[in-house]
Amino acid sequence: KGHWAGDRKQTTVWAITHRKSDTGHGTQKPVECMRRPIENNSSPGQAVYEPFCGSGTTIIAAEMTGRCCHAIELNAAYVDVAVLRWQDFTGQAAMLEGDERTFSEIAATRAGGVA
Repeated sequence: KGHWAGDRKQTTVWAITHRKSDTGHGTQKPVECMRRPIENNSSPGQAVYEPFCGSGTTIIAAEMTGRCCHAIELNAAYVDVAVLRWQDFTGQAAMLEGDERTFSEIAATRAGGVA
């Protein structure tokens, strides 16, 4: 049985305003596109999984709704975009689990990395 946390008055068609963003990802979705299904299918404190992270829209939606997002992205450039976007949204510094280096420290050591 699935976990439905949303109300039963919702329709299957959502009207969501799209704002132009400067993340550089060609198919970036509005955060609202991810916020609604996250809230409908999980509770605050639970984890959500994002196998195609892209620019981090689901990460931001999870942060907004009190969920933990476990995200994967194959393209290193988009990982950078998602991490920077999360840092900008939260005001926190992303840290590498295990050695606690910040994203800025890691990026500074990579050839062509973002600093």
